[in-house]
Amino acid sequence: MKPILLLVMLAILSLGGTARAQLAQDVWVTTQDFSSLRAGPGIYWERLAVVPPATTLRAIGRTVQAHWLQVEFGEQRGWIHARLLVWSGDWMSLPVDGVDALPFVRRQEVIMATQDAIYSRPSSRLSDQVTLPEGCEVEITGRLGSVMPLWLQFRCSNQPGTVYYWSIAYNRPSEGSWLSLPNLASSYAFGRLLEQIDTERERSAESYFTIRSLWFTLDTGQAVSCNTIPEPARTFVYAASDLTQAPTMVPAVRAVEMWISETNRAIELFAQACARQGADRVLPTEAIQEAMGHVRAADRAQFFLATLFEPLAGSDPVLGGGA
Repeated sequence: MKPILLLVMLAILSLGGTARAQLAQDVWVTTQDFSSLRAGPGIYWERLAVVPPATTLRAIGRTVQAHWLQVEFGEQRGWIHARLLVWSGDWMSLPVDGVDALPFVRRQEVIMATQDAIYSRPSSRLSDQVTLPEGCEVEITGRLGSVMPLWLQFRCSNQPGTVYYWSIAYNRPSEGSWLSLPNLASSYAFGRLLEQIDTERERSAESYFTIRSLWFTLDTGQAVSCNTIPEPARTFVYAASDLTQAPTMVPAVRAVEMWISETNRAIELFAQACARQGADRVLPTEAIQEAMGHVRAADRAQFFLATLFEPLAGSDPVLGGGA
């Protein structure tokens, strides 16, 4: 395949009202609270309306970082902050700047050039390579992953494409960082599970380490306070269909489930011990050993998960089974 030179340049919106990219037909968003519908992507734009909670709308555009999504609300088009929404569909396919954007100038943050094969999707298969006009001006609109290997997403002549990060021949970090771009890993089952596991590790860590410390202290014969009982870790929720599409994630998902289950059982036993009255608060050795069994089981699950996570996070989300 002939090398293609792509230059990511300053992107200036046209003053016309035509869309710059073909709209995705299957992206829908639902409001989670009363949400301001604004004329542009920011809190300083005029508020056009207030959208009630649990309202499902068609999404027609996004900002580069996907912090704001453009939607259709009745006869109006406007922008809602992404944190107020949940969505379904490939939101990364939405046109950057949306439809009929108000005239303003926006400077693209990431300026890069590459000389290598371009793919229709993150892949190394020759069948996924595409031919684009030489010298096509493009704008990087997304990334796949946060560690190497990394793919960058762009759009050229209304045609999406991806390029391998290590193929980048020219990069000026002073113009911005690819880390500011949205991560399209959530478009793949593998990526969704990976992000959910990472979130769960961070969310459940405090409960795990707190109850672990309490029971280890009791196991050494020291007293602990019952003033603060750790909050149980929440149930790990994921889509079963994602796990079917990404079977390499099964061991990590099972490790998360065991980690949470054993941590919560140790918390439950501590709460029961604290509920005892008077002399009954002095725990027999058997009770402490029972709780320590759950703590050690949580330790094993946490260690196994930590061992699995970094290799999974650094693997190719598509070739790893998440396409």
